[in-house]
Amino acid sequence: MTDSPLNRLIPATSLEEIALTLSPEPLTTPAEIKAFYRKEMNDTRGGDKIERLKLGLKQSLLQTGYYKACLMGHPGVGKSTEINKLLNDRDFISKFRAIRFNILTDLDPINFNPLDIVLFIIMKIVEETAKVAAKPNDEILQKLWDWFSTEEITQIKNRDSTIQGQAGAGIQEDSPWSKMLGLFASVKGEFRYASSREKKIVEYRFCRLNELIIIVNQLLDDCHQSLEKKLPNKCQWLVIGENFDKSGVSIEALKDLFINYNNLIKDLNVHLIFTIPIGLYNSSEAIRLAFPPERCLIVPDSAVFLKDKQSNPQGRNALKKVLETRVNLNLFTDGQMERVI
Repeated sequence: MTDSPLNRLIPATSLEEIALTLSPEPLTTPAEIKAFYRKEMNDTRGGDKIERLKLGLKQSLLQTGYYKACLMGHPGVGKSTEINKLLNDRDFISKFRAIRFNILTDLDPINFNPLDIVLFIIMKIVEETAKVAAKPNDEILQKLWDWFSTEEITQIKNRDSTIQGQAGAGIQEDSPWSKMLGLFASVKGEFRYASSREKKIVEYRFCRLNELIIIVNQLLDDCHQSLEKKLPNKCQWLVIGENFDKSGVSIEALKDLFINYNNLIKDLNVHLIFTIPIGLYNSSEAIRLAFPPERCLIVPDSAVFLKDKQSNPQGRNALKKVLETRVNLNLFTDGQMERVI
């Protein structure tokens, strides 16, 4: 999601160069993945979880449903790198168009609700479809506009008024597409400051949830069709929601999204992958998660010790391979690398 600090793709040969090759940030570009990614890590972690994701996504193209999955693992285990590896895969790129969003920066991680996620997803897909394929059907856009326009509008703070005013500036009010662009800008501003909105607005939207899902799925179907016509191989949209497993994200909001309102995710006509806290998967409520068990994929830590506290040669060798791609062996004295890992 962010630019990588790595700017050297061969092992460091001096202490000064180590800062150019060692970083806890995910590998992002194809060049970085080629230079530093090592399959030995997957060998010691029970297989390549991204290959399972790819297989599930490919199979979904032959079926009528949409692929919904979650990726889990402790912080720093490499989930983002695995996602980047998927998005840089040529076979994947030929069949799917991915949209990524970050709960920490795109929405309010404390005060978001399940409807915010649904609305954010459809807005992103509509906007991206218009960029790469065609604008969605005006009639369906009007339905979404009407869904919003029937709710009671409450101005909460001057900031919200400013957001709405900026959203409507310089557009033609009689164009459904122009009206939706203004509405999207306004609603996205609301998402970022969700703590300030009136409770009755949220409650009113939830009361009309079924109507919204019907409209959203009509828009999603239209966007898929536009993408399939524009791009070869009948590409479909895939949405990846990231950092839902990070500290600072409301646990109660996560339960609402993935457990209490799990049908929202199940009913959306789009492929979805979320990173979620592994603690949620291990909780007593996990049986009600929005994802089937076979699509709850865990990226485990690489074990350097076994249960009996004995050294695990496979895990240590895998970490050694990774370190060797970043730092020249000549920088280590005898036995020093073994002590590091």
